[in-house]
Amino acid sequence: MDYERIYRAFIADRRGREADLAGYSEKHHIKPRALGGTDEPANLIRLSAEDHFFAHLLLAKIHGGKLWAPIAFMVGGDRKSWTVRRSRREYGWARRSLALALSGEGHHAFDREVRRLRHKDGRTWAGLQSEMIGLGLSKSMANMLIKGRVNSAEGWFLADREEPRRDGVHHPAYRAESFSWLHTDGRRFTGTAFDLAAEFGLNRMKTANVRAGRQRSYAGWYIDGRPPATVGRGAKGAVPVGERGVVAVALAHQDGRAFVGSRRQAAESLGLSRGNLNMVINGQRAHTKGWSLAT
Repeated sequence: MDYERIYRAFIADRRGREADLAGYSEKHHIKPRALGGTDEPANLIRLSAEDHFFAHLLLAKIHGGKLWAPIAFMVGGDRKSWTVRRSRREYGWARRSLALALSGEGHHAFDREVRRLRHKDGRTWAGLQSEMIGLGLSKSMANMLIKGRVNSAEGWFLADREEPRRDGVHHPAYRAESFSWLHTDGRRFTGTAFDLAAEFGLNRMKTANVRAGRQRSYAGWYIDGRPPATVGRGAKGAVPVGERGVVAVALAHQDGRAFVGSRRQAAESLGLSRGNLNMVINGQRAHTKGWSLAT
C-alpha cells in the first residue's frame, strides 16, 4: 500500500477543512521534526485528536524506526499491544476529556475565591480571578496582584489594602537622607532629592539619580563634595577642560548667569539638549533655554 500517497492526500484534505475545525485540536508537523521539519507555518496544521493519531500512524508506516515513538506515546504502550481502530478512537476521547478537565473551573489550580478590588478613581469590583480580564488585566498581572507581587495594576488594587501611593515619602525612589546641594550658578539648597525637585520644579527621578550616584549632576545641581564630571561621565581618569583636545565653550544666560566648560558639561549641568546646544555653538540658532554664546 502506498502510505506516502495516502498521507499527502490526507493532509491536503484536512488542510482544506482546517478553517472549519471547531473544538479541541492538536498541532501537527507535516514533515516531522525528527526528519528535519521546522516550525514554519507552512509545515504546521491543526488536526482533531483522531486525525493527529492517524497522521502519525501513516508516518510510522512510511518511515518506520523512530517514527513509531509518537504512536507508542499516544497509546501508552508499544507498537504490538494496540489495534488501530480502538486506539485512534480512544486517543481522541481521552485527549478531549483531558483538555476539558484542565480548562476553566475544571483545572486543579482554578481560583474559586471571590476577590474584591478598588480603583483609584473610586470604582469597586468583585469577582473571580479569571474574570479580571474584563478589567483590562492580563492573567499574569491579575495573578501577581492577588499574590502581592505588585501593589496595583491598571489602577486596581485589593480592597482590603490601602490605596498605593507614589507621591512624596510613598514613592519607591524616595529617601529621607538630606544633602547640601550646590548649583553651578552659585545657588545652595539643603534637603532631600525630592525636596529639591519640588522646590525648583525638577524631575524627581533625575534628582534621585544624582542622590544615588547614578548621575553626577542634573539641571546644574549637584551634591556638595561630588562635583560634576570634568570630562565624560566622571569615570576614573577624568581630566580638566582644555586637556586632551577638549574645547571649552563660554555661555551666557539672559538672566546674567555665565558658564564655561565642555559641551558635555554644559548639557548635563544646565539641562540642555546636546543637539540644540551644538546648533547654538555652530551658529544655527541664537539661543536655547535662554543660553547663548558669550560675547
